[in-house]
Formats: sequence, structure tokens, C-alpha cells
Amino acid sequence: MHRSYLGFLSVARWLTTAIIVIYHVRFFLFAQYQDLNDKGLVVSAFYFITSLGHEAFVVYMALSGIMLGGLSYKRWKQKSDPWLDLRRKSVWFYALLVPALLIGGLLDLIGSGTLAASGVYAYFSHFAPGNLSLESLIGNLLVLQRFVVPGLGSNSMLYLLSYECWAYMIFAALFLYLKQRRGGAAVIACALTILGTILAPEFFGYLVVWMIGLRTSRIVEQGGARIGLGVGVAIFLITLMMARVGGAYLTKLPDVLVPWARMLLDILFALGFALFALSFNRKPRAPAVHSWSRTLFARLNSRFAGVSTALIATHFPFLMIIVAGGNLLLSVPIGGQPHPSIFLFFIFTTVALYVYSFFFSGLTMHIVRFLRRVKRSFMLQR
Repeated sequence: MHRSYLGFLSVARWLTTAIIVIYHVRFFLFAQYQDLNDKGLVVSAFYFITSLGHEAFVVYMALSGIMLGGLSYKRWKQKSDPWLDLRRKSVWFYALLVPALLIGGLLDLIGSGTLAASGVYAYFSHFAPGNLSLESLIGNLLVLQRFVVPGLGSNSMLYLLSYECWAYMIFAALFLYLKQRRGGAAVIACALTILGTILAPEFFGYLVVWMIGLRTSRIVEQGGARIGLGVGVAIFLITLMMARVGGAYLTKLPDVLVPWARMLLDILFALGFALFALSFNRKPRAPAVHSWSRTLFARLNSRFAGVSTALIATHFPFLMIIVAGGNLLLSVPIGGQPHPSIFLFFIFTTVALYVYSFFFSGLTMHIVRFLRRVKRSFMLQR
């Protein structure tokens, strides 16, 4: 892979999670666009950028297919043991998931109990005290969010990790079938796909998006489909606008068709993003132009390997308690009109969420290292 392509992946990963975060922060702090008193150019641009949350979810899944799926496929083709890979990833996954659920649930209990007067917890329709149940906790630990149980408290964003996890398992089963001719693996892959689609129809769309990312990684590894950067940018922008404009008209469709129409738009946009990513699969004429992004984001990804995933998995409960505290202590309105003071609190909240996610990423790596030491000690004792 060319450095320009690796630099693109690093930047895209960080921008995607940043858009998801500011999308949620803006949701709480600012009024809906149709309710604004002033719709000037700057405000409209701010709202457009911070409204790309759903498209960022799609890009997140495509990037997961490229990076998680593509690198795993390459290792497995080189005779690496898929089961060993799955066990290692499971350790990392649960080292993040368990603290995210427990600390997030604790923050929700504290916030909904002491800061309920702010109205933040009532404002977020997905939050319900009943979601902080043992049943919900167990369901989330089994990665069944959106399939069987709701998010634990306000941590509804974990559904992306849930979909990512099951997409990866389906991919692993397909690999075992295609490369090792294990019929049972094919049955498992088909059963997981069908059952997941029945329980959560949108999962099928995200699964297709993940597989598009995986295929993109394979094309890059094979050295094919070098698309011009200008063409890639144009395709990406066209499919982005089609997803945005098409999404605005979904409410006019019969309810039964809305999920499937949304799915088609997501797949179309994922294809546009894949072609955009392929346009970076070339040797740049001026490497120095890309050096800043490669250096900054590559080092951040190396130092905090899971910070993007940690941000997705942990930010919402912390966001809720920050906004609730700001409302009660600083009189920051919920869903207010754009004002310099609110923009300042917007920036403060976003930075605080990143600091929080860096803490979680470091905690996850410490837990993984501790578990590895325990395993080595256990093996030595045997």
C-alpha cells in the first residue's frame, strides 16, 4: 500500500469519529435547523457538517471492512490461524466493552439521579431508566444490542460495534468455508446473516457496507483500480449529496419501505467512498504534501490504537452528563439558538470527549497487557 493510501485511511478514520462526536454534541446544544432564527452562510455550513452523522456511520463501517477485514484476510491467507486471531481480538474487544458498559452505566445512574432537572435525559428519547437493567447489561455483553436488547442506558452508539462484530464473525465463517471447505462455516455465515437481518433489518445494509470495505482492501492489495483523484472526489461528493437529498425524502415513503430505501442510499454512498479511497492508491507526485497527515495521524493511531473505537463506544454517557451539568450549573440551554457562548461550550464538550476517549483507549491497552501477563504466568505454571 502506498503511503498516500495509508495516510488517507488514518485521516479518514479520525475525521469520521470527529463528525460522529460533533453531530451528537450539536444535537443537544443547538436547535434543529428548521427552528433557527438566523440561517446565515456560516451557521448553515456548521449545520451541514454536523449533520453528516449518519453518513459518518456508513464510512466507519466501510473503514472497518478495509482495515479490520482486509488486514485479517491478508494474515489468514498467509496461514495465520483465524481462531487465534479471533481470540486475540475478542480480548481487546471486551477489554474496551466491559469498562465502557460499566462506567457508562454508572454515569447514567449518577446523571439521571442528580441532574434530571436539566431535562437532558428526557430530551434524549433513546434513554430510559429501564434500559439500565441486568438483562440489558447481559445482552450488551453478548453483543446483541439492536438485535435483542436496547443500548445500556444512553450508550446506544454501541450498536455500531455490535454490527461490526457480527460482520466480522460472518466474514470469518465465510473465509473458513471458502478456504478450508468447512460446510458448517457456510451454514453459520448464512444463519447469522438471515437471523441478524430479521432481528434488525438495517444490519444487512451495514453488513454489505462492511463487505464493500473488505473488497476495497483486496483491490488495493492486488494493485488494481487506480482511479484519478479528481474522479474519486467527484464520485464521493455526488454519492454524498444523493444520500443527503434522498434521505430528506424518505419520510414521504410508506413506513415499510423506509429502512430498505435508507439501506440502498447507504450502500450507494459506501460505493462512492470506496472509489474515493481507491483514488489514493497511487504514488503521490509530491509526498511532502501528505507528510503532515501521515505523521500526525499515524502516530496518534500508533500511540492510541483503539482511540477511534473507544470514542464511539464511550462518548455518549459522558456527553449526557457534561451537557446536563452545563445546563444546571452554567445555564447552557438545551437545543438553543446559535450564540458565541454556546459555541464555546460546544468546543469544550468536544475536547472533553476526546480526553475521555484517550483515557479509555489507554485503559483498554493496560487491561489487555495485564491479561496477557496473567496468561503467560498461567502457561509457565503449567
